[in-house]
Amino acid sequence: MSFPDVWVQGEVSQVATPASGHIYFTLKDEESLLRCVLFKNKRYAAACLPEEGKEFLLRGKISVYLTRNEVQLVTSYVEAAGDGALRREFDELKNKLQDLGYFDPNRKLALPKLPNHIAIVTSSTGAALQDVLSTIKRRYQLADISVLHTTVQGLNAATEITNMIEFAAQKLKPDVILLVRGGGSAEDLHAFNNEKLALCIAESNIPIVCGVGHETDFTIADFVADLRAPTPTAAAELATPDSSELSAQIASYKQQLQRHAQRAIDERQQHKDQLNAHLRHPTAYLEKQAQTAGHLQHRARAAVQDSLNQQQLKISTLKHKIESLTPYRNIQGQQNQHAQLESSLKHAISQKISRRQQKLQLALAKLGALNPYATLSRGFAIVEHDDGRLVMDSGQLAAGNTLTTTLHKGSFKSKVTSTSE
Repeated sequence: MSFPDVWVQGEVSQVATPASGHIYFTLKDEESLLRCVLFKNKRYAAACLPEEGKEFLLRGKISVYLTRNEVQLVTSYVEAAGDGALRREFDELKNKLQDLGYFDPNRKLALPKLPNHIAIVTSSTGAALQDVLSTIKRRYQLADISVLHTTVQGLNAATEITNMIEFAAQKLKPDVILLVRGGGSAEDLHAFNNEKLALCIAESNIPIVCGVGHETDFTIADFVADLRAPTPTAAAELATPDSSELSAQIASYKQQLQRHAQRAIDERQQHKDQLNAHLRHPTAYLEKQAQTAGHLQHRARAAVQDSLNQQQLKISTLKHKIESLTPYRNIQGQQNQHAQLESSLKHAISQKISRRQQKLQLALAKLGALNPYATLSRGFAIVEHDDGRLVMDSGQLAAGNTLTTTLHKGSFKSKVTSTSE
């Protein structure tokens, strides 16, 4: 006779493994014993194999072994009793939190690129802490470290971890929190499958990196954390930048900035050279005006001299005519006429020279009005920026500008302390 599948839990004893490959053992509790067999063809379906002195949860069919008239359990599935219960509890909480949206990537907080303060929530006596500290020291020594001791397994561990995360968020306000511990069994990691702890992690306004157990271990805390690390060491690496990489990046940025700055300087210099090519200095303008004035003065003198030469030629001609007239009766008259002509000529020459001199003086006066240096002799000055730009308006000036002032005699430099319109 046989019965439907049943689940039985108890302590394993009297384990026997004959050459056939079947496993025979006894499952017992405080009141009874049950003979069990796990046939060779069912061993692949077992989560684990029965071990002496440990408690297991079995599934199978109850049958009667007629040869000995004994009731036995023909086992089809084996798992450690604690693991099975914890797994069901884990799956139920995971499904609940997932349905509530606590695993949504959009809820996750981004880690700071350059954290100034890192809080580590873990056992101060565990090897995980030393791994994390040595990793941070090796990679990034600029951050302040706060170690918040808590138990990481046992009945009160979940509550202590929750309280420590809340304390860190409210009092210390670090840039990132590392929640870490080393590996262990499902029972050892059970504290990290606590609903209250999961909600604390999910609702934290400070990014939390969870590095619990080994790479194959997963806890509820891993799913709700902002970032899951496979190990405590990996958590420290994910939360900190590599100093050597930062140094290389900074050096690269420095080179780029230097190149951009040099290119900008070259472009400004080229633009300045182009402006200088089109800009004439006042000295050159004054020199040109002086050349023009000298040329006009030379032409004026030449014109006066030419007029004098013509008049002298006329005088000579008239004198020759006078001398050619020899009749004595006309001598006196001619002498009188000559005297009158000579007087008129001198008067005309004098008037013409006077008019020419007046024109010359007027031209010289105009030239003097155009000569900037003549303006300087009357108390005016030329004010320039250091780069040669003329100052025409106080709006061109700012406090601290250095100016060059050219006077009638000499020049001096000055610095602007204030301006007014």
